[in-house]
Amino acid sequence: MHNMVEEGIMEHAAFRKTLSEIGFAEVWITPPMDMLWDTSTGVNEALFTALSDLADVSGYGNIRIQLKNFRPGYTAYKEILRGGFPSLCRQALASVATICLNQAARQYGDAVIAGISIVQRVMMFAGSALIGLGQGFQPVCGFNYGAGLYHRVKNAFWFCVKLSFGGLFALAVLGFYFAPDIIALFRRDDPEVIRVGALSLRLQCVMFPLMSWVVLNNMLLQTIGKAFRASLLALARQGLFLLPTLFILEPLLGVLGIQMSQPLSDLATFILSLPIGIGVLREMNKPEGAKPYEPNEFSEVIDDMQ
Repeated sequence: MHNMVEEGIMEHAAFRKTLSEIGFAEVWITPPMDMLWDTSTGVNEALFTALSDLADVSGYGNIRIQLKNFRPGYTAYKEILRGGFPSLCRQALASVATICLNQAARQYGDAVIAGISIVQRVMMFAGSALIGLGQGFQPVCGFNYGAGLYHRVKNAFWFCVKLSFGGLFALAVLGFYFAPDIIALFRRDDPEVIRVGALSLRLQCVMFPLMSWVVLNNMLLQTIGKAFRASLLALARQGLFLLPTLFILEPLLGVLGIQMSQPLSDLATFILSLPIGIGVLREMNKPEGAKPYEPNEFSEVIDDMQ
């Protein structure tokens, strides 16, 4: 039984031609099993048997790992480092920033340390949704960028930016309004912790929506192999800007300087990310270099179907 989408894709002439040109064979199995796919009838086992029989007949099996094929080299390690270094910077500096903030707050007493620590965890929890959205964007970005379908990369990027900005804006408004109540969930019996934490949370909420642009730019740059720019953005928020801001403002303003350091760092990171992100998006208006394949008639068919 042909599905509407499958039929439009798998039987499209341009799609078959493209597969032939890049050396891929199309094998379409449509066994009459169970329209409702009731697992109690054994359909899973039947499909697995059909696929196994097809593999046996074709003469091909799973790729086997063999030690003799392991050939480490500079190129491979360079690619691994290029893809992972921005994440290393981001995770390492998050720990360093936490240590520095706690050290700066220590001289002002336990209430300040507790208030700052609570806000860090609250913002980390809220930012996890943004990180998850960015990680979902990365495979879409990577596949389409590698295929030369840059318009899809940009469409996915702007969709994620708009969606995340709306979500973060709503969270920021709620966090700003209910800041004392949120801090009180952790230390209800300590008014000083609530006072310090509420102001710190409100200051960070002001800049929080801007992180939609920063984080998704970082994900975009890391996925398409712009390692230097991705690492620069990863270093900026909790390294290049946060640490100098903290060390300058804390002696001048005391606790308020500690509270202001992260939102000011977020603002500076956003300003830095604007020319970097816009520049990369403009680069994709004029594709450069060889691509795995050129966008063709089938690409337009897929766009029409979406």
